[in-house]
Amino acid sequence: MEQANIRYANEQDIDGLVSVWKQVFGDEEAYIRGFLQNISISEQVLCYEDPLSEGVVAMLYLLPCDIVEQTNEIRNQHAGYLYALATLEEYRGAGIMGEMIRIAIHDGEKKGMKTFFLIPAEENLFQYYDRFDFAEHLYPQTAVSVYSEKTELSNLQLRACTAEDLCCLLKRNDWNITNRNVIFEKALEEFYVADFLQMEQAFAYECLADGESIGFVMGMMEGGRIEIFFYAFQKICWGQLMELIKEKTAPTANVRVCGRENRHLVAVREKGKREWLNGLIPV
Repeated sequence: MEQANIRYANEQDIDGLVSVWKQVFGDEEAYIRGFLQNISISEQVLCYEDPLSEGVVAMLYLLPCDIVEQTNEIRNQHAGYLYALATLEEYRGAGIMGEMIRIAIHDGEKKGMKTFFLIPAEENLFQYYDRFDFAEHLYPQTAVSVYSEKTELSNLQLRACTAEDLCCLLKRNDWNITNRNVIFEKALEEFYVADFLQMEQAFAYECLADGESIGFVMGMMEGGRIEIFFYAFQKICWGQLMELIKEKTAPTANVRVCGRENRHLVAVREKGKREWLNGLIPV
């Protein structure tokens, strides 16, 4: 393995990156190309080029993000998310990915990144990432804020959100502090929101009480139930909200409304122990 064959990608590599992604992860080509259009390929994508075929055979994405921290004041720590690490099967075991990880961390530190994290595709990969000083932690990737407030709010309404509306709500500091702390670059977050809302069974509503925005709810209709990701700026009566969601999404169906909380084992490389990482983190 020649380190000289590891470099940052360029526009001419897009077809090769798409090919590796499809072979390793199996995602749809339209989604992959949409993702690539919303990142800086020349700054955020490392690739390994086969010196004989001159084709891309391995890739690693270092996605910059901020981790919101609140002590006496709100501050952001610059971090890097290692995403879509992939090597074509016939090139594995040659140390290509290990060298790409070292380069990504080195370059990220020069850009001021203090924390690096990734979500391994399989648990047995934690042992591999341990050699690069990543420690294993369990964090919520999409948390559900459930309140047991019994007092119903007057004039509670749900208003359908566009992708633009939802992106604006996602920027509110009062929500970020309590519900998520990982914030990616604007274009990438907007891509994930738009991609979510394009799904046929997806929905998103802003919660209003007496005309004031108090939160939002987003989720999916799946079979005989509505699974929601619920985020609130204020306490809200859960039962009251559930009835409104059912009325909006499936008024005549016999469905069960339930909160969903996805948890993922995350490998983190930093000094100290972080209690949680949560946000629109691609998996």
